[in-house]
Amino acid sequence: MPNDEDLSHQMVRIIMNFQTGRGWCRNLALVFLGLFILPGVGFSGNLNSLVIEGNKAFKAKDYVRARLLMDQACKKGHPQGCLSIGNLFEEGLGGPEDKAQARVFFDKACRGGFMMGCHNLGFMFDEGQGGGTDKKRARVLYGQACKGGYMSGCLNAGNLFRLGQGGSTDKKRARALYGQACRGEVAKGCFNLGVMFDSGEGVAKNYVRARGFYKKACKGGYMKGCANLGSMFESGQGGSKDKKRARALFDQACRGGEADACFELGFLLDEGLGGRQDYARARVVYEQACKGGFMKGCYNLANLFFHGHGGPEDQSQSRVFYEQACKGGYAMGCFNLGYMLKEGMGGSIDPARAGGFYKQACKAGIAEACP
Repeated sequence: MPNDEDLSHQMVRIIMNFQTGRGWCRNLALVFLGLFILPGVGFSGNLNSLVIEGNKAFKAKDYVRARLLMDQACKKGHPQGCLSIGNLFEEGLGGPEDKAQARVFFDKACRGGFMMGCHNLGFMFDEGQGGGTDKKRARVLYGQACKGGYMSGCLNAGNLFRLGQGGSTDKKRARALYGQACRGEVAKGCFNLGVMFDSGEGVAKNYVRARGFYKKACKGGYMKGCANLGSMFESGQGGSKDKKRARALFDQACRGGEADACFELGFLLDEGLGGRQDYARARVVYEQACKGGFMKGCYNLANLFFHGHGGPEDQSQSRVFYEQACKGGYAMGCFNLGYMLKEGMGGSIDPARAGGFYKQACKAGIAEACP
C-alpha cells in the first residue's frame, strides 16, 4: 500500500512572509464611505455638497457622475475629491483606467493634507504603477502618511526600512513603525511585530511577545495572526500548550481563507487532538487546503480516500490528489502515485508512468523511490 506515514504534519507558521498594507487601504469603499473634513480646514457648503453627491453617485454605482463630481471638487481645492477621482482613474471606473493620472490626483490629495493620498501615491511609486518605481520617494510618502496619522503608511514604511529599500536597512526603525501601526489598529502591523519576535529578526527571539502580537492581529481580523497563534498554542511556545484552543484558532483562520490553517485543522481532526476525531470534517478542510495551494492538504486528503476514512474508500480519487500533490512539488505524492500506478490500484497498471513518478520522488530525496 502507499506510504502514508507522512500524515504526521509539519507545523506551519508564517515566519518570513511579512505583510503590507498594500491593497487593504486602497479599497474604494474606504474612500467613499462618507465625507472626510480635514481638521482646521473649512470648505464651503457648495464644495462639501460636491463630495457628498459624489459619494452618493459612487454608492449608486454611477461612476461617471462620481468622477465628474469629484473632479469638480478637486479642481476647487477639496483633497477628498482629488483622492476619490484618483481611485476612479486607477480602477478604470467611470472612464478609462489611467494610473499615471491617478498619481497626479493622489499627489494633489497629499499636498492638500489628505494622508491617504500620500499613502496611495507612495504605493504607486513603490510598485511602479503609473510611472517608474522609486522606493526612496515611496519611503518618504509612507512616512508622511504615517506622521499624519494614516497608520497603513507606518506599516509600509516599516517594510521598506526592514528590507533596506529606498534607503538603509534599519530593523529597529521597522519595528517601531510596525508598533505604531499596531497601536493604530492596523492588524498587519501587529502580525509583523509577531513575526520579528518569533523569528528573531532584528531583535532577540521572544515567543511570549510574539504570541501577544499574533493575538492582537487575530483580534483585529487578520487571519494569518490567528493561524500563527494557533501554532503557538499547539506547540506550547510562548505560553501554555492547548490543542483545543489551537483547533479553534485554526478553524477561525481556515474559515478566513488561510489554506495552511485548514491543513493544521485537518490534522488535529484527523488525529483527534484537541477534541474528538472527525475524519469527515478532516476531508473537508484538507480539500480546502489543497484548493488553496497547500500540497500536504492534497496528500493527506488522498490518504483519507485511500483508507476510506471520513467517507467511502475511493482509490481513483486517491490517485487524483496524490498527482495534484506531486505536481505541486510534494514528493511523497509522486511516490504514492507511482506505487498505485505500478500496482494497478485505483485504475489501470501503467509501469511507464509509475517509473516517471518514482524518478521524480527519487530526485526529491525519497530513498524508497530510487532503483
